[in-house]
Amino acid sequence: MQYPPYIRLSELAAIVGQVLDTRFRQTAYWVLAEVSGHQYRQEKNYHSFELVEKREDTDGLLAKFSAKAWGAGSTKVQEFEKKTGQRFTSNIQVLAQVKVVFHQQYGLALDLVDLDAAYTVGKLYEARHLTLQKLVQENDFIERTPEGYRTRNKSIQLPPVLQRLAIISSLTSAGMEDFIHTLEKNPEGYQFELDRYLTVVQGVDNVDQIVGQLIQVFNSGKSYDAVLLLRGGGAQTDFIVFDHYQIARAVAKFPIPVITGIGHQKNETIADLMAHTATKTPTQAAEFILHHNRNFEKSISELRQSILLHAKTYLSERTRLVEHLNGRLLHRTRDFLQLQERALYKLQSLIVTGTTELVYAHQHALQNFKHEVFSTVEHRLAGARRDIGIQKDKIWTWSGIQLKAADTGLRHLQTNIRLMSPDQILQKGFALIRAKGRIITDHTQLTKNQSIEIITSKITLDVTVNNKKENTDGTGFNV
Repeated sequence: MQYPPYIRLSELAAIVGQVLDTRFRQTAYWVLAEVSGHQYRQEKNYHSFELVEKREDTDGLLAKFSAKAWGAGSTKVQEFEKKTGQRFTSNIQVLAQVKVVFHQQYGLALDLVDLDAAYTVGKLYEARHLTLQKLVQENDFIERTPEGYRTRNKSIQLPPVLQRLAIISSLTSAGMEDFIHTLEKNPEGYQFELDRYLTVVQGVDNVDQIVGQLIQVFNSGKSYDAVLLLRGGGAQTDFIVFDHYQIARAVAKFPIPVITGIGHQKNETIADLMAHTATKTPTQAAEFILHHNRNFEKSISELRQSILLHAKTYLSERTRLVEHLNGRLLHRTRDFLQLQERALYKLQSLIVTGTTELVYAHQHALQNFKHEVFSTVEHRLAGARRDIGIQKDKIWTWSGIQLKAADTGLRHLQTNIRLMSPDQILQKGFALIRAKGRIITDHTQLTKNQSIEIITSKITLDVTVNNKKENTDGTGFNV
């Protein structure tokens, strides 16, 4: 069997390698591309990734190369991260100097030679500037001022005491644990109510999760004093999510004061600029809250001292005034008593003389009156005894009539009460309606699909209201 002329694959790879080496060995290219699929092997100090170029209108690719950075290239990556404050990872755009290399086993790839940190810093600044500009232009609750940005959230006054707090952070955030530890171990012994709303707080793919947690805080209906947006330290890339338009807008509009502690030391994120209060770290956010509460306690203590001081001054002045009035009162009372004493002595003399004369005159009159009274009393007592006998007979007769009438009335009422008792009414075919443990007497208390109990003389029915209509002909209870 005859075969066409052929060469081994390794020989073809060698030919391609020679051609590429001849063409690209002495040349390095600056290329603008996006990093994708980045992996770092720390034990080998080796970065593997892809450099891609995407279409502007879709996510389709225009070009893609495998790439790697090791040795000097890995050192350039470290310098890039130090200069930009951003981790070299997927989904960032870089201006990279690369060389084209070909390996017979691993194929065509690009070796990273250098990275332009200035380009990346500029792109981050440009994106940040455009986001801030869009926030001001599209939202009437965000305003640019000489001092910074005025937002609806900044205009909310902090409560005098921050105690009921909602925390938005990740489950594994050491920063959140530092925040909670700082609050719970405060030397003043302040108590806090902390609710955790957990989410991923890095990566632009998680913007909706963070905004969703803010919405959950709002929909909880709880009266939170403040919302804490927390994240521990990390590379600048980790904070890009907090420069996102949707998060910044949600923070600026949020009706509860937002305090950020995102863990960055160099620059403020846009979320920081929109929030009521921005701190550098979760621990500093906790210290801000404790300081705020201490200021309130201090103001109360100062107010207490001021009240005590004013009270002492007032009481001292009132005491002096009372002492002065007491002296004047004693002096005038003494003068008045002496004057009245002289008047009493004079009056006493007049009373003694007049009383003696009056007593003699009245004694004579009393003797005359005594004789008249005795004669009149006997006559009147006899008449009174006759009247009392007559009235006694009338009372006995009238009381008998009244008692008999009252007995008849009571018997009639007993009969009516017995006829109106629930047992008698139920036995006549009527029923009681009970809902939620109460007897229903007003049909407006019943709604469609409501569960009720119908109580008859023998059984209780559990039913559901399917429909409700009014009796309009007036004959529903004719018997």
